[in-house]
Amino acid sequence: MDKKEQYPKVSVITVVYNRAESIGRTIEDTLSQSYPNLEVVVVDGASTDGTVEIIKSYSDRIVWLSEPDQGIYDAMMKGARMATGEWVIFRNAGDYFYSSKVIENAFSQYEDHGEDLIIGGTRYFVNHYYIDRFKNYPEVSYFEADAAHHTSTFIRRTTQLKYPYPAEYKYCADNWFFISVLSNGGTFCKTSEIVALYDNRGGATADHYDRTLQDNLAIFKSFGAPAEIIVRQQDAIRHCQKVMRRKKFFPWRLFYQFTRWYYGYYQGGWHRYSRFEKLFGQ
Repeated sequence: MDKKEQYPKVSVITVVYNRAESIGRTIEDTLSQSYPNLEVVVVDGASTDGTVEIIKSYSDRIVWLSEPDQGIYDAMMKGARMATGEWVIFRNAGDYFYSSKVIENAFSQYEDHGEDLIIGGTRYFVNHYYIDRFKNYPEVSYFEADAAHHTSTFIRRTTQLKYPYPAEYKYCADNWFFISVLSNGGTFCKTSEIVALYDNRGGATADHYDRTLQDNLAIFKSFGAPAEIIVRQQDAIRHCQKVMRRKKFFPWRLFYQFTRWYYGYYQGGWHRYSRFEKLFGQ
């Protein structure tokens, strides 16, 4: 049997809008994966800064589309419909895999029992510091665990298409997706691999973190989350809004302080990464 046929096809979907400074590095990082049965899909939202020209230069090795969209989650669903892989994983321009063998390592360990999700770890960066996070669901409920992160989770494509992202949640519709899957009997397994390197300094989630928390609150209420979870989320929103009012003075320092408070890492866990500029180009 051909090695390619031994592995399920994985579609890596990158969504981008006006990120000419990073889209090339992200595509190169994906193409460098050692996994033998890989499809690379890029969905651009009609960029005007040279992003499209960079994407075109890879047109012989990727599947791509450039047209206006209704936001990041609309673009992600376009990518899922374009993809032909059994599994999909999403990236934003500026995201990277932990290593060139991440996908191969994850699927060489995997025995297919029909799971909907394969959940890996994420290395989060805030400036020169990082922390490695693995989701602790099901040890705690998916309301508390933040069930998964889309850049580190392989999703069975049929499952992704079954639960399209709702337009009303502009900042964390992926959390709605994961809760929908798990609350409706979806199954998952975990890989010990750190899958993604995630630059947490910017983007829709970080730049509008109070709105992200408000979206999460609405999602939790829609799924009937326990009262104590609702109260905790409301406390987080108030604290975040207090921090965000001062953000213009010390933007990333304060956001870093808030994430430390919100995720409870006062006892350590953040590590300095000396090659930050080389990785993220800043």
